[in-house]
Amino acid sequence: MGVTVGVSVSVAVEMSVTMSMAVEMSVTMSMAVEMSVSVGMTVDVPV
Repeated sequence: MGVTVGVSVSVAVEMSVTMSMAVEMSVTMSMAVEMSVSVGMTVDVPV
């Protein structure tokens, strides 16, 4: 019983860590897109 609870808790923690990593990756991606958009606006080169 206790072992099962511990395993499920560790799995849930691992899942939440993976989710936070995915959120951080998506935030970094959106920041990179915003940077490239601002650079493109500054350079003003036709895409």
